[in-house]
Amino acid sequence: LSMGNSITHRSAGKTLHLIFAAGLLIAFFLPWVAWKDSLISGYHMPSGKFFHTAETKFNLGNPFPQLNFTFYVFWLIPVFAAATALLAWQNKRTTWPAFIAGALTLSLVTVFYLFTKTLIDLGVGNNVFSMLKIPAYLSFVFAAGLILTAMPAVNWYKKAGWMLAGPLFAFLGFIINKKKVWG
Repeated sequence: LSMGNSITHRSAGKTLHLIFAAGLLIAFFLPWVAWKDSLISGYHMPSGKFFHTAETKFNLGNPFPQLNFTFYVFWLIPVFAAATALLAWQNKRTTWPAFIAGALTLSLVTVFYLFTKTLIDLGVGNNVFSMLKIPAYLSFVFAAGLILTAMPAVNWYKKAGWMLAGPLFAFLGFIINKKKVWG
């Protein structure tokens, strides 16, 4: 009886894991935020359109353009989401690709939130939560779900660490950059 429950539990976990991975892969290419008449998707950060739109439409460009190459790391989100789905489908370990895709997504959602808040301070819109679109919220849920359902199961404190690492890193980087620019 417990063997059957264990198999059913693993099957449900695998199905959820596949849903989170596929959802994250799709949501990355959908609009995460609307800045007035501009829809900005998750992939716009690594493609360069994020700061290009911010600069040309709102005069708020990247304060450190020499570091633009670092945003290419966000292309790992769809790569690792797809790898996670493939590995889960094959009943293989998904821990590292799931953790990396999840943490990067959570950090990117944090950047979108903080940057949109800055645009609001400059008069572009009036509510960050209404400017964020459903795919941004779904990306957050899919990323957290991907980390939480990583296979094989990992200690909760490691999962919590990965869930907090991306947003914390993004928040600290944003605050440091903001102080340098405004200071």
